[in-house]
Amino acid sequence: MYSIGDIKHLMPPNAVRFYAPIDSELFAPRPLGDKKLLILTQPQQRDKDMCLNFLDRIDVGEVQVMDRTKNRIEYYMMPAFLSQFNTLIDIRYQDGKVIDDWSSTASQCLNMGMDVIDWNGKVNNGLPPIYKSENIMEQIKGVYD
Repeated sequence: MYSIGDIKHLMPPNAVRFYAPIDSELFAPRPLGDKKLLILTQPQQRDKDMCLNFLDRIDVGEVQVMDRTKNRIEYYMMPAFLSQFNTLIDIRYQDGKVIDDWSSTASQCLNMGMDVIDWNGKVNNGLPPIYKSENIMEQIKGVYD
């Protein structure tokens, strides 16, 4: 079993993907700010630069960039931090390749009511049912049966 799409190539053919549940109480809908946010999580400068180049290509206006590798935020404090924004740009690169799957932070933001701009520049709203905690057991039930 695995929950992160970008490691699928490392899994055996019979591995089952489930979507990691989010804490829907902690990341509940709330009033939001009016700024956009890009969180850098890549340790390699080349990958960080590719994220910033992506921002230039999609031209979404002013964006606050936060490097999470240098500025850690405790998990329980993330909702308060995220609620300063209304949009998360969810673009990540690893070893020069785009990760074409949502981050857990993107799922949390969607649940809070934020917009998420994905790796294709598409604006997403609302957490899809497959990511909702109450639906996770249905995804993995067959494995346990």
